[in-house]
Amino acid sequence: MSFWWPFKSRYLPLTFAKRTFLLIAFVGGLILVWYLGCHSHHACTTESEPSAAESVPCVVLWWTDLGPGENYIDQILCGYNTCLTTTNRKYFSQAKVIMFYASSLAWNDLPLPRLPGQIWALLHEESPRNVPEFLFEEVIQHFNYTSTFSRYSDFPLTTNSLTNISEITNPQYVVTLGQKNAARSSLAPILFLQSDCSTMSARTNYVEELMKHIPVDSYGQCLKNRDMPESLQQNYLNRLHSNDIYKFIGQYKFMISIENGVCEDYITEKFWRPLIAGTVPIYFGSPSIRDWEPHNHSTIHVTDYKNPKELAKYIMELDKNDNEYIKYLHHKYNQIEPVTNQRLLESSYVRADSIMFFTNFACQVLQAMWAQTPKGKMANRLHYNCPLPFTYPPMESEPTEIRNWDELMKRSACVAKTIDELLHRNRRFTPQEMADMADVRMKNELC
Repeated sequence: MSFWWPFKSRYLPLTFAKRTFLLIAFVGGLILVWYLGCHSHHACTTESEPSAAESVPCVVLWWTDLGPGENYIDQILCGYNTCLTTTNRKYFSQAKVIMFYASSLAWNDLPLPRLPGQIWALLHEESPRNVPEFLFEEVIQHFNYTSTFSRYSDFPLTTNSLTNISEITNPQYVVTLGQKNAARSSLAPILFLQSDCSTMSARTNYVEELMKHIPVDSYGQCLKNRDMPESLQQNYLNRLHSNDIYKFIGQYKFMISIENGVCEDYITEKFWRPLIAGTVPIYFGSPSIRDWEPHNHSTIHVTDYKNPKELAKYIMELDKNDNEYIKYLHHKYNQIEPVTNQRLLESSYVRADSIMFFTNFACQVLQAMWAQTPKGKMANRLHYNCPLPFTYPPMESEPTEIRNWDELMKRSACVAKTIDELLHRNRRFTPQEMADMADVRMKNELC
């Protein structure tokens, strides 16, 4: 039987031209059916983003740059659920959560207008010195979840700078007391190693005053009076966690450990580094530092002395008293119970893997969101918890270092109120628009 038999007619002979026309019509019909059917299914769409999003139960959009590029896309496993995580802003309307890394955030580049029910989550392990607007309730209240150094954050990072608590107890870098005493013939009792000379905590001003009363070896750019050993002179700032640095620090009995800023629970490597090396930290920074010490006699607190002269007197006495000095190194020499602080121990057990820093935060937010409805849940000022105005160590003279920071904070208070107003308008704005509004507030003292 011929393929053409349905089209044969005694009145319309099946000519070659008619055959060609029918064949073209038949093939065209098949193409039309395929086109209409295929485009009703996501597998045939030319844009790959929507199809990927539809295959997973959630989409997490990192709004700020993480390094991989603007089209980064991957899948992460959070509990029993697979989620899409991406930096591609084409996913904005599908994203359940918008993630921000505070140090990379630009106020004029926010995901506005904000969609109903869309969660904003903020990650920041640093002090707010580079984004001071977060010190104010007007700004932080616009975020649902946070992960900061504060214990009041949803996912605290207080001990983030301590890789493992075993570093504190490990005697690897310990220099014996006899060797420390012998080294005193060529070394000062106190080590100062800093190259950031303008801080919110007036660190440089304090050490400069302390130097009038006791020898301090300063190797960084701030108050430098000695050169690093030859083996550490090349790019030592990028080797601050190296064995050579810890061994170098371990020669000293004491080390200045003053944070860049003063916030509750803001504790950095400046505190942990001397503890790891077997050196006693002279600390100023977090008012709650005693909650995080390995034991209650591991640290010399600057705030226990009314001025640098009094502190210097105590250091000189302790330098000559081996029995009293060794008590500060309990975490190195008592291997039965080196760490007695239960809060520190418990925090180290639940500490997130630093290699998966951003992924862990995304999963923490998603799991919290699935466990409870985040509607109405917003962060507050305690999620940074930094006292204003700034506090600084007790000194005999007024510090000059913080003058510029005081002016910055006045401006930041105005900017914070301006951001709050603009976010309530829920539309995009330009840097100039924000600056002009903040200027008006400053001029009229409305901050």
